[in-house]
Amino acid sequence: MLISCFPRVERGNRIILTGRSSKVGLQVKCRSDLLYLQLLTHEKSWDSFEKRVFGDQGSCPAELSEGGHQIVEKCQRLPLAVVLIAGVTVRGKKKEKDLCNII
Repeated sequence: MLISCFPRVERGNRIILTGRSSKVGLQVKCRSDLLYLQLLTHEKSWDSFEKRVFGDQGSCPAELSEGGHQIVEKCQRLPLAVVLIAGVTVRGKKKEKDLCNII
């Protein structure tokens, strides 16, 4: 049923479906193998977030550390979530109250 929601797959087009459960991928009846990605450790999640948000500054300022770690925790070690939220964060003002609004 999910496949019927998308236009006909032409040569070169791809649909990427992500989820925590392999049952989702199996229900779609993909014509390729499922890829099983590992969750990040909390440390790797933080490193990725910090690098994307504060890369130009080198590291997260101490006053933003708690809010930043809360954001990373909400991402539940999912690589795509960390990257997406870091992208939203880097575009905003880097103040403690602003980080709390992202959570």
